[in-house]
Amino acid sequence: MHLLVTPKHFHGAQKGIVLHTISGPLPDGFLFDIHAPKPLDSLQIVGPAGYVILRSRHLDMIDLAVLISTLCGDYLCAPHQNSIKYLASPLCTVEVIKAIADRMPAQTRGVSTVKDVLPYVASRAHSPMETVIQLALCLPKKLGGCGLPLPSLNTPIEISEEHSYILNGSKHIIPDGLWLNKQICYEYDSYQEHDTQESQIERDRRRRDVMERLGFQMVVIDRSVCRDELLRNLTFERLSSMLGVSFDWSSEAQRRRRKLWAFLRTNHLCW
Repeated sequence: MHLLVTPKHFHGAQKGIVLHTISGPLPDGFLFDIHAPKPLDSLQIVGPAGYVILRSRHLDMIDLAVLISTLCGDYLCAPHQNSIKYLASPLCTVEVIKAIADRMPAQTRGVSTVKDVLPYVASRAHSPMETVIQLALCLPKKLGGCGLPLPSLNTPIEISEEHSYILNGSKHIIPDGLWLNKQICYEYDSYQEHDTQESQIERDRRRRDVMERLGFQMVVIDRSVCRDELLRNLTFERLSSMLGVSFDWSSEAQRRRRKLWAFLRTNHLCW
């Protein structure tokens, strides 16, 4: 179920907000029709990809990257409830946003920024921290990122019957971030889900065992990495080295990474 917010215009009435809940996937276009409330004959609303285009004129590259990642993930932040809501499927994909941006006139304000930022954003983030880590790794170094190539997020890897037995019958394994051609992946272990539940700790251990058996190198990013700047830099340096990307230890580079990380960790509202 997807919650959409649209302007409400009635003749002579005060403007307000009307909420629409739509079942199933959203259309891919810029605008689409919905069943209009009375007394309106018709009503069109902007789809997620169209919303990115409209907002792009007001946002810099980092803000826009956060917005795109959020809309292309399967989670929705609810800061007023201090919680996360999960969707059956992402509202949009990077590919759909790119297709619409490519169809827009070149002089459209903000479209060039959308095209510039899309190569650094991956679809299918499953939590705010997955968005934070992916952008911190992949945004350009001039913006405080590490300049790593884009990983696939939450992409299933099929496993053999033998490996399935180790994972208590699971037919596939899904790393948070994956560079399949390099056989490198990373996992974000949240404190709530991974550090405090013995059953989850055991599942994590078995997952890593299977990934090693498959020939993958795995880097774990946990709460201590997220909180400790030096440990975080060492972890990012390790991933950079594994992927053949140089890592800058200069004071200016560290300052940019610190600033980006602090910004990405704040709560971001998409409207």
